[in-house]
Amino acid sequence: MIDAHEYNGFNSSNEGETFVCHSFCWLGGEPLVDVLGARWEYMIVNPREVVTIILESYVPYEQIEEAFVESGLIEYVHPQDANVNQNPFLIDRAEESQAETGKLPNFVTVDFYSIGAVLEAVNMLNGVD
Repeated sequence: MIDAHEYNGFNSSNEGETFVCHSFCWLGGEPLVDVLGARWEYMIVNPREVVTIILESYVPYEQIEEAFVESGLIEYVHPQDANVNQNPFLIDRAEESQAETGKLPNFVTVDFYSIGAVLEAVNMLNGVD
């Protein structure tokens, strides 16, 4: 998960810039465009991989879009909708993964992992006791 905030620290040269940080960017953070740029570099080297980015955004949509465009990652963006299981690209990647590992890939995302049996469910999906 990436938390995107407008820079709110002591370095005035960063004011208004979109940063990845936990609320107080002056405690540590980096420009969103740099974080996305690193993901772009990964995709260049690993073009058949599927990377999921979950954004927790505290800035306007336009600032997020600008960072994706500037980083070059926009060409890889695929917004997901309710028909995820019908997407040919993702089905192809899942079938490749199953052929290589003998297991279907799984993706579990939750708000609070300590509520319910999330860890047990993931272990079951992955064949881990």
